[in-house]
Amino acid sequence: MRLKARTLEALYALLLLVPFLFTLAVFFLYAFVRALYFSFTDYDLFSPPRFVGLANYLSLFRDPFFLTALGHTLAYSFVVTTLQTVLALLVAVALNQPLRGIAFFRTLYYLPSVVSTAAASLLLLWLFQRTGLVNQALSLLLGHLPHLGAFALFFLVFQTAQVFWERRRGVPVPFFDPALALLSAPLALLAAWGLGAAGVVVPREVRVEIPWLPTTATFLGIPYPLWAIILMNTYTTVPTFISKLALMHPGDSYARGTT
Repeated sequence: MRLKARTLEALYALLLLVPFLFTLAVFFLYAFVRALYFSFTDYDLFSPPRFVGLANYLSLFRDPFFLTALGHTLAYSFVVTTLQTVLALLVAVALNQPLRGIAFFRTLYYLPSVVSTAAASLLLLWLFQRTGLVNQALSLLLGHLPHLGAFALFFLVFQTAQVFWERRRGVPVPFFDPALALLSAPLALLAAWGLGAAGVVVPREVRVEIPWLPTTATFLGIPYPLWAIILMNTYTTVPTFISKLALMHPGDSYARGTT
């Protein structure tokens, strides 16, 4: 009896799926069921398993270290999921705007997702040392807040002037057009530097030495080392979420610009 073309195609597909299904059944499904069974027993790999019911789980939830680890895991999951979702949505909306030079910004925001785990871990250790880049950046930020305020003020002035000029010419540019910002930013930086050179704006002496990694201090109930991991994980995974949002709407300008 001759098989139909659709039946033959289904058999070929099943044949190609057999290695994957075998791996899934043996190394995932069987391993999961076996581990679940052992969790209800007293087993040391040398003697036969002895059924103890929920004793292992009751002992586990009486352990303060486990409860601390569980709380940190739940906090990590909640904060990372929230940051990933919110930042991905905001950046995806921003990168979907029809602005000049938007392809450059799309590439720039997507680069962290291609960083390897090993490289990201080394970057984490380097950034969050006591004298690392994060603490140095915070020191500079807090010490030069007057300069930053002056820069922001001049940037708004120059950007407003450019947008007003372009709209008078009949060009409907948004206020934060990247092409105009590339001109406003250097002008604002030069003006802020001029105020600093004239002594009108004076930097403050601030030294930040937050022990991000070798500490048990907490912020909002979460240890500093875990905050460092949260920030690094968010930094490397937000671009992936942005690309997934683009794939959900393949007809929009972002999808066309990244294909």
